[in-house]
Amino acid sequence: MENNSVSIFYSYSHKDEKLRDDLETHLSLLLRKGLISSWHDRCISAGQEWATEIDNNIRSADIILLLVSSDFIASEYCYGKELAIAIDNHEANKSIVIPVILRPTDWEGAPFAKLQALPADAKAVTSWSNYDEAWLNVVKGIKKSITQRIELKNRMKKSTGLRSMNDLLERFVDKLEHQNNSESECLISGLETGITDLDMLIDGLHSSQLITIASRPNMGKGDLALNIATHAALSNKLPVAYFTMTMTAEQLTQRLVSSVSSIDSYSLSRATLDDDQWARTSASIGLLLESPLYIDESIFSTVEELRKKCIELYSVQKLKLVVIDSIQHLNPSNSIQGNVTISIPKQLKNLARELNIPIIITSSVPIEIEKRVCKRPILSDLSECHELEDFSDTVLFIYRGEVYNEDSDKLGQAELIIAKEMSNKLGIVTVNYNSNNYNFRTYEKNKR
Repeated sequence: MENNSVSIFYSYSHKDEKLRDDLETHLSLLLRKGLISSWHDRCISAGQEWATEIDNNIRSADIILLLVSSDFIASEYCYGKELAIAIDNHEANKSIVIPVILRPTDWEGAPFAKLQALPADAKAVTSWSNYDEAWLNVVKGIKKSITQRIELKNRMKKSTGLRSMNDLLERFVDKLEHQNNSESECLISGLETGITDLDMLIDGLHSSQLITIASRPNMGKGDLALNIATHAALSNKLPVAYFTMTMTAEQLTQRLVSSVSSIDSYSLSRATLDDDQWARTSASIGLLLESPLYIDESIFSTVEELRKKCIELYSVQKLKLVVIDSIQHLNPSNSIQGNVTISIPKQLKNLARELNIPIIITSSVPIEIEKRVCKRPILSDLSECHELEDFSDTVLFIYRGEVYNEDSDKLGQAELIIAKEMSNKLGIVTVNYNSNNYNFRTYEKNKR
């Protein structure tokens, strides 16, 4: 049975009780609909131990509202005790913590400062000319988190238990009928990569899949991963989390602008642009500003750290794709099943299933390949990366002959070698690749 309700805990100073009552009033429709249940310390009955009741309710809450004011920050109990529990719950993905700024105060550097606050632009409720408009803005933000929390709770529930073939086949037929009746001209059922020939071969990227893009250095595996992420975020407006462990966010931003504008990175980095290029650069920046693409430049993260960030972003945006560049820079975590440490590829596959979205990971291919006459990678080349071949649903290698032979007659071309795919649709897709602006494109003859 689906759970369509979330529990809300109010952490507040008693000096802000009137403002808390106002917020409760504006949330009353959600309460009437059964979408929320709420709790604060005024709910404690005579004879109950107040400290125990507060502790139990804050630890079990789905959403914790921090009603921020100078009195909240000055309160030893609110700031010293409740806030610590709230942040611990948030970081463990047990709760969503939402700061609601009631009155103007200095909260820079507070433990909750990294969280998205309400109302819009963190403008205190009492600073609005119309309080009702301020509360409406707050309620809209809370409603969004409620919906996402319910979806996440139900998906986590559905990950356990046996399901009948009747249920599974009914859903499968519904999906077929939906696609058959769809007015869309899209010929693939998965998330588009932006490379038509590749999409037609693998049917796009599908939910819960782990996709590995692997190659030797200088083949462009990071560029291909970034191209796919950019296409999803710009063309389809899908929220994407991109974890770059091989370059800074600033370096990646320059690559993004270069790729989207199709202006070579050398000219862009030196700003030696003509009028047309300046216009294209400006247009590209505008597109990227509006895109739901999120960049994380943390070095040597663990899968568990990535998981927390993804779930946190999912609670704000409905995350549709995760890209990780690269698996060699991920640190092992302490994830253990039984007495066996779970491998990084298995943890990533589990995360893809938990979030029900595709995850792309890039990987290098061992140097031993250079000793072979034929330097095209094969599936067994991934054997050194523990279990990567086993847990990847799709393995895609990149090969560019011009890296080994500058006189190659295939300059500006690359081969995308599908070495593993769930439906066993293996093959080679020829694409155009421009290393100057980092772009992979659907193949066009005589085009670099």
